[in-house]
Amino acid sequence: MKKNLLTKPFLHKIMRITISQIFIVVLFSTIGLAHNSLGQEILEKRITLNQERVELKKILISIEKLADVKFVYSSNTIETTQKINVNQTNVRLEKVLNEVLLKNGIDYEVLNNRIILKQKKLSSITSPNSSQILPKEIIENPIKGTIKDSKGELMPGVTVLVKGTSKGVSSDQSGNYEITANKGDVLVFSFIGYKTQELAVGDSHVINVTLSESESKLNDLVVVGSRFSKPRTDVDRPVAIDVINAKELQTSGQVDLGQSIHFLAPSFNAVKFGINDAAPFVDPASLRGLGPDQVLVLVNNKRRHKVSFLSINDGVGKGQVGTDVNVVPALSLKRVEVLRDGAAAQYGSDAIGGVINMELNDASSGGAVSVFTGIGSSKPNMDVKNLIAPETINDGLTYNLAANFGLKMGKK
Repeated sequence: MKKNLLTKPFLHKIMRITISQIFIVVLFSTIGLAHNSLGQEILEKRITLNQERVELKKILISIEKLADVKFVYSSNTIETTQKINVNQTNVRLEKVLNEVLLKNGIDYEVLNNRIILKQKKLSSITSPNSSQILPKEIIENPIKGTIKDSKGELMPGVTVLVKGTSKGVSSDQSGNYEITANKGDVLVFSFIGYKTQELAVGDSHVINVTLSESESKLNDLVVVGSRFSKPRTDVDRPVAIDVINAKELQTSGQVDLGQSIHFLAPSFNAVKFGINDAAPFVDPASLRGLGPDQVLVLVNNKRRHKVSFLSINDGVGKGQVGTDVNVVPALSLKRVEVLRDGAAAQYGSDAIGGVINMELNDASSGGAVSVFTGIGSSKPNMDVKNLIAPETINDGLTYNLAANFGLKMGKK
């Protein structure tokens, strides 16, 4: 008598396993249907989009807003700068995507509310009128090469453009470049001072270029400067001397004579002593960055005496005494002559930096009055010091009143 293996416990075990497998299969089938249903629902949305010669990137942004979707793609594989046309009114999103993407060599896949873009793979279709296999699309090829000049030197920074498009690159420090282009496209190589070259892309993926120098000349040369249009340097003398007349000094807008000369002759400087005794009231003359005792100051071709205040500040002029130029009113001058040439050595060791000669006004009649006012201020800084002495916030006012009068003395 054979024993029956299909007992109740065994049957129950088989049924449990089978039911579990069926449940899993049904579950995943339902999920797959849900995904397909959601993707199809997105493609069924109706939108209106009418744009002419607009970059693909901007069109994708418009579709995202109209259909509430999100495009996902890599800018390295998807060219979004190409300009396309789209004219669709109240049509399904799928039709718009087919016109915008598929016709431009871009494939897409819908995943939930995201649309993944990818470069369409090279495929082939059969011509309806013949059995010939035709390429479905043209794939851009990477073109690379090296750019040199006529001497064989590598040329960095050369602009390489695909003619008729905005696609372009520049050569690196080694003169190498790489750009994507179709067969038949024309590459334009240009660099300032060199002749522009145009080369067509063929079967080769390597295009090396040699640029030759351009022989064209500049038509105009414009020099922009901040100095006066009228030359100040007197070149009629054996050595060049800067001559500053009285009108330039009075209209410089500076408070004292030292600042006026510095404004008009940058090589001149009036050294500011530190706040020691009466030193702040003395501004010794300095030329070419040398110390005050190396500049000779003349008044009507006569030596002007030096002051007795010693500079103790660190830097140029420490331990030196100089001639204060601000004791001479600017209104009393006819001109100031500045000699900073090597010829100044004839005046002695105290003229190593140069010579400054101040010619006084020698008019025997008439006169003039000059009034100058100014104000200086600084941004308030509410620290402890200013709370105690708030008047330090304002630098104060400046008044300058000067007058001269010529009087004839004697027959001469």
